[in-house]
Amino acid sequence: EYQEHFHITNRCVCPGTIFFNSNIDKKAGFNKIVGACNRAKADGLTYLWCDTNCIDKTSSAELSEAINSMYAWYRDSAVCYAYLADVGVFDKAGRGAEEFRTSRWFTRGWTLQELLAPQKLVFFNENWVPIADRQQLAEIIHGATRIHIGALENRDSVPTYSIAQRMSWAAYRRTSRREDIAYCLLGLFGINMPLLYGEGSKAFTRLQEEIIKISDDESIFAWDFVGSQLQSPAGILAPSPKAFASCGSIVRDMSITRSPYSLTNLGVSIQVPVIKTFVHGTVLVGLNCSIGLQAYNFQKDTKLEEPPFWHFPVWIWLRSLGHNIYTRSPNPVSRTSLAAFYPDGID
Repeated sequence: EYQEHFHITNRCVCPGTIFFNSNIDKKAGFNKIVGACNRAKADGLTYLWCDTNCIDKTSSAELSEAINSMYAWYRDSAVCYAYLADVGVFDKAGRGAEEFRTSRWFTRGWTLQELLAPQKLVFFNENWVPIADRQQLAEIIHGATRIHIGALENRDSVPTYSIAQRMSWAAYRRTSRREDIAYCLLGLFGINMPLLYGEGSKAFTRLQEEIIKISDDESIFAWDFVGSQLQSPAGILAPSPKAFASCGSIVRDMSITRSPYSLTNLGVSIQVPVIKTFVHGTVLVGLNCSIGLQAYNFQKDTKLEEPPFWHFPVWIWLRSLGHNIYTRSPNPVSRTSLAAFYPDGID
């Protein structure tokens, strides 16, 4: 987390002489701070920003500014250092690779933006010995996190992934406070919003509402009840990132008609294709996204520059509440896909 141009206050850290009292070296995070300073000095960097001690968490204003700005700070950094305190000797081919894959760093909500935003991210083990950079470890990180390799190899491609795909990257991450699972995703979707600690799961609802204001990507509604907590009744918005755990293959589909939609005091107002079913009050609703699957080429003697890519439009099940108002339904399933030629009789 280093920025050559970032303004550093007297309370932040810069490489050079460090003064500390007799007990500070026993505190958690001390080795991380000193190691980061030494590494930054060795790399010829002028300033260091460290999340361990460069945010005054007693100031709600400073905390809110930091969280809303953090993704941009990582994005604009000269280099970001990821210190993995639970990884020892590393060998990409074997020794230490399992420790790396199972590092707690890959399960924390806040480290997702640290992983994706910087142009250059370098990993270090517990002794501050360099492991490798993000691009070199892309396949291993993909296996540990399910984040798409393209996003790991090129941070500029992150906005091209669907909302559902980006949400899926956070499905198995954890935060100490419930609100932070939403706040740690602000930069990933280009959102700024006030922090309201104490609102609990409403923070994730607010995040989705803010995303809807700036995007027409309907994959935000393609979440599944599998792996999520069932709400009664279930609204159109997901209860948590866990609901997107199975959405890694859901892509934007520009071939499907895209219509504007908006939030109202009754929910989301949207025009979509609808298939009525024989189940009373239950309908299938088509979204402007698809399950994208890359075809496997069985003819080994045929060389293709790009393998075929199949798209299966996504449909979700809704249950009528009357007066043209619907809610999400987990029965018979919460999400399905239909071949593009199937829904000839759409209302």
